[in-house]
Amino acid sequence: MSALWPLKNRILNDPQDVKGYLELSEQSRHSRRIGSEVRSCLAALELGPGQVQTRVLLAQALMRADHYQAGWQLFEDRILLEPNNGLYPQELMRLDPALCASWPPLTELLVIKEMGYGDMIQFLRYGANLKGKANRCIAMVPQALVALVQRANLFDLVVSSYQVTQPSSAGWLPMTSAAMVAGATRLNPIHSSRYLSACPDTVLHWRRRITGGHQILIALNWSAQRWIVEKDRSDSRHCPIEELSVLAAIPGVAFCSVQKGESQALWRDCSFADQFVAVQGDIDASDSFEDTAAVLEICDLCITVDTSVAHLAGALGVKTWILLKYAPCWRWGVGRQGSDQSGWYESARLAFQGEPGDWGSAVQHAYDEVVSFLTETA
Repeated sequence: MSALWPLKNRILNDPQDVKGYLELSEQSRHSRRIGSEVRSCLAALELGPGQVQTRVLLAQALMRADHYQAGWQLFEDRILLEPNNGLYPQELMRLDPALCASWPPLTELLVIKEMGYGDMIQFLRYGANLKGKANRCIAMVPQALVALVQRANLFDLVVSSYQVTQPSSAGWLPMTSAAMVAGATRLNPIHSSRYLSACPDTVLHWRRRITGGHQILIALNWSAQRWIVEKDRSDSRHCPIEELSVLAAIPGVAFCSVQKGESQALWRDCSFADQFVAVQGDIDASDSFEDTAAVLEICDLCITVDTSVAHLAGALGVKTWILLKYAPCWRWGVGRQGSDQSGWYESARLAFQGEPGDWGSAVQHAYDEVVSFLTETA
């Protein structure tokens, strides 16, 4: 019997059960049944058309199925669901990305930080498509990203805070909405090649410090920041570090951990701890995106779960394998057997779990391709 049947039976007995449809949508997502997920969201939305959360869930389901035109428009409601701690500028005109061709003349266009670091790194590339929409296109990002984004020259100004001088002729847009303006999708990301770069002096600093007899240097990131919360769930973004031990058998390999957060120190007790670079403790001590970007540029390739590191490595053009749970985030598509191109980044490939919680299969897909890649480039 299908695991979805109890919920379907519940809905048959009460067709007005909005919560039941949303629970069915969630279970459908976890089992990669995209048609059922979309239909359940649509049914819930028909019963409660004013539900912002339902519209956002439907948007994600549609984009997971690569239906971006409708998905992007519905996804605009996310700022009503999670208003970024009140940081959106209420005194300024919010611009509709679907109507970008008819925006009024603007002195300043503020592209506002939102969601996580990974989201901002993924979508800031579309600043290039906003230039010319205003006299000045200004990116407001967390201070930790300012220098990295400034070097990209995608915006006229990059700041962590800003006071508009002429509010009547200025407007704002959330960072992710810039992708809608560009018409970007997973299968047609518009800009998929490298668009960020590390500070040359910082790269030189770490290149001088990361020494040894290794032939291949692999950057590793095995967990989302919220490891304690996620680690025991089948749908977590925590890959047990021992699953990566198969990589240690590659001749001449050494590792750099770019892991941050609660699980950062796990490398010290793993079976291949002796293959991490001698200055790993110093790398751990830095919380700077500048240092992480420099270390990634020094490495030959990166293997990471779905965190900001995945987006940073892809944006830097580093050869990357992204290990994904069975039912991944909407941005990576429905989820597939084996591996696939990322779409969003030329240099990245996706390695999927074969079943929920099975990180070994995702790592094996990546391992096979890494060995093939290293053989071809030797």
